[in-house]
Amino acid sequence: MRVQAWGHVELYVEKCPECGRESFFDLASDNRSGKTRCCGALIVNPKIEGWQRLSVTPDRRRTVAENLQLQILRRQNYRCFYCDLNFKVVVFLKGKPVRRAVVFDHYVRWSYSQDNRRQNIVAACSLCNGIKSWLMWDTLDECKAYISKRWKDKGLSIKGDRQALPGLWDVVQS
Repeated sequence: MRVQAWGHVELYVEKCPECGRESFFDLASDNRSGKTRCCGALIVNPKIEGWQRLSVTPDRRRTVAENLQLQILRRQNYRCFYCDLNFKVVVFLKGKPVRRAVVFDHYVRWSYSQDNRRQNIVAACSLCNGIKSWLMWDTLDECKAYISKRWKDKGLSIKGDRQALPGLWDVVQS
């Protein structure tokens, strides 16, 4: 087993006994076994053979430059990355409208990856970003399913014809 350090996070890497690929694996709380992420193969009594730092932690997160924000919004067609709703859509909580602010989120959280590259930055509505919080998933589909369920649990809904918020995004899209 090798330990790879990505920023402040240590990941365990081992050759999968089933498929033969290098795979991350989750170490059980007893530190004596774990399962690979690729096939779910059990690894028993892993021994650390090496340690490697793969990313240097920057001093801080950088704010997303305005021109990059606009590129990201255009790339996503002015929709939230997680709920896929246009940012103009009004969302209701218990019958009252809730204004959704646009936030720029690290898809793979910054504290985990220290990755400020444009591929890791997405535009999200403040509701979805708050629900996602610091959590991470193996796939985007799992993430979207979780957020969708939390929307329902919180009683968030869209009424009528996806009414537009006045002003804010009319300027950006023209």
